[in-house]
Amino acid sequence: MSEVLEHDAQRDEELTTTKAAEIAGVSRQHLVDLCDRGVLPYRKVGSHRRLRRADVVDILGTPGSPDQSPLTRKDRFSLALHCLVATELLRNEDSVRNSALTNLETLRRADADGAAASNIDAWDRLLRGDLEPLIDVLTGTEHAARDLRNVTPFAGVVSDAQRRKLIRTIR
Repeated sequence: MSEVLEHDAQRDEELTTTKAAEIAGVSRQHLVDLCDRGVLPYRKVGSHRRLRRADVVDILGTPGSPDQSPLTRKDRFSLALHCLVATELLRNEDSVRNSALTNLETLRRADADGAAASNIDAWDRLLRGDLEPLIDVLTGTEHAARDLRNVTPFAGVVSDAQRRKLIRTIR
């Protein structure tokens, strides 16, 4: 039990930008830029930023970790876009699921060589299952979620205006 509490305390530990950058294997300036763009949450203490260890590891990973590596610009955009999809899914679950299932059939027909078949099948299971695992994939940072979002059935769920605003924010 004490190991669990110690692990939770370590995840909640607040880090300086220098220490967080060391853990993530990125430059301090890159980390500060990610904070300024809203990719990494932080707390201001005077003129300094403090970041939770858990946020740094969950979003940027640690060097050499097989399941957590730094998010690329494409990954950050995809994650942010799918967070908007998750929000819309929570508002209009039936409509979003039905639209995604229709899009999934279009993707299945277009996948003549079967290259995307495993992702399409995974989305099919998620869309027909419980909401929580679907939300986890839409908002997750692990490689499996990132890979699955590369073949997304959620075209048309986010408006063009929302998409353009997101592009400006990510830049």
